[in-house]
Amino acid sequence: MVDQRLALECFMTNSKHIDLLQQAYAAFNARDIETVLALMHPNVEWANGMEGGHVYGRGAVRSYWEHQWTLVDPHVDPIEFQDGENG
Repeated sequence: MVDQRLALECFMTNSKHIDLLQQAYAAFNARDIETVLALMHPNVEWANGMEGGHVYGRGAVRSYWEHQWTLVDPHVDPIEFQDGENG
């Protein structure tokens, strides 16, 4: 039998993660770059979908997005969030 406290903790943790992700995507779609960057780890590794490879750190992500937004107007609406094997 699953410990109900553990199940509730997992649900609450997942709920917090989902809330954070929804906040991040809403800020991205609103072009609120400061909010999105504040939610990221300072040493974030971000895929460069336009040129290949990755950019590293908040400053590089900012530069990448600012350049990207001069070329395209991306809008992202996730369908669902799932935990990976590392959470």
